[in-house]
Amino acid sequence: MVAFTHLTGDTNSLHLVDADCTCSGPFGRPVVHGILTLGLVSCLLGTHFPGPGCLLHSLNCQFTAPLYPDEECIVHAEVAEVQGRRVTFHVRVVASRRETV
Repeated sequence: MVAFTHLTGDTNSLHLVDADCTCSGPFGRPVVHGILTLGLVSCLLGTHFPGPGCLLHSLNCQFTAPLYPDEECIVHAEVAEVQGRRVTFHVRVVASRRETV
């Protein structure tokens, strides 16, 4: 997460721990950048399903719960609609605690 913070410049206190190992965000501890979880979605679509050559045209997302740095998550994708070469997916990211994030 530190590398992602430096790469994006997003130093929002939600994602950082200060020198006293505290986080000033509402969750009491740092949370993973939502955009980082979207990178996992891009990985799934671009490398596995449908795979190479996939172009992500648009995105509508909601971040419904935090993902914490020490958690694993799984990306689920389901084909919702096919129109010619355009495929619409419903995607969700689920934390190891079984909550959609």
